[in-house]
Amino acid sequence: MRVASEEPSLVTRLLLSNPSGYGLDLEDMTLFGGNSARDPARYNQFAQTPLGGLVFNILNTEGGLNFFLYYYVYLDWRKATPELTKIYLENLSGPNKAYAPFSFFSGLLDQPIDAYWPKLTQPVHLVWGTNDIFNPITEASLYLEKRPVPFTICVLEPFRTTRTLSGSM
Repeated sequence: MRVASEEPSLVTRLLLSNPSGYGLDLEDMTLFGGNSARDPARYNQFAQTPLGGLVFNILNTEGGLNFFLYYYVYLDWRKATPELTKIYLENLSGPNKAYAPFSFFSGLLDQPIDAYWPKLTQPVHLVWGTNDIFNPITEASLYLEKRPVPFTICVLEPFRTTRTLSGSM
């Protein structure tokens, strides 16, 4: 989205699936007793405790990854194939393997988009799953408020509808 906002000639249209990052205050995110979730020292401190080691060891197993994929990534658990699980396990086997869960829990994978969304001039299509637990469909109103031009939103399972939304200020 940043490239589309800053260099519109490079991006002619956008398709966003369950977008996140609007109204995201990265400095406000906390973890482990109110400490900043984005502080690697805090994460390392937790990871070196028996509880932290146990959590990582559970996440770093086929069963732990399947649980994560089945319940947090894919609405249809059949899409989390053994091949996909193997790829995730391989990513958790290198020298920096502890940082994969840290990136997820700390929010380092999330990027604020507040500065970029209102400046977009390209057509935008939003595809949103109605059962998304991390970015509920109700968050679409934030996008409409900040860029009140028509855009298309497609709602997936269990409703199969397409609507064009337009806002007013």
